[in-house]
Amino acid sequence: MNVCDSSNQVGKELVEEMNQALEKHGVDMRISALADDAIGDLAGGRYYNKEAVAAVTLGMGTNAAYVETSQAVPKWNHPSPKSELVISMEWGSFVSPHLPITDFDASLDAESSNPGHQVQ
Repeated sequence: MNVCDSSNQVGKELVEEMNQALEKHGVDMRISALADDAIGDLAGGRYYNKEAVAAVTLGMGTNAAYVETSQAVPKWNHPSPKSELVISMEWGSFVSPHLPITDFDASLDAESSNPGHQVQ
């Protein structure tokens, strides 16, 4: 079942579109918000421990999120209702000319479902 076609979401509210699609397919559920896995993990961690400052997700891919003061984020040009922001690293398929590709990296990439796409 194709609940939501993300290719047609430019300029639309994704949560609203997903709720309409769920209703159309008779699914008795309502989505209130979407968050990526690392952000969700950090939110869960901070729910139980206000001093949690980072989350790393290891699964089909990897990602990390961390808490930063809004003053320390030069790209943030808006007033913040809080003094902290959550930064999602979105580091999937990370490639750097400054880091070597190890034998382990090459072996893991070769055995993946997308050889040649995770490390280059």
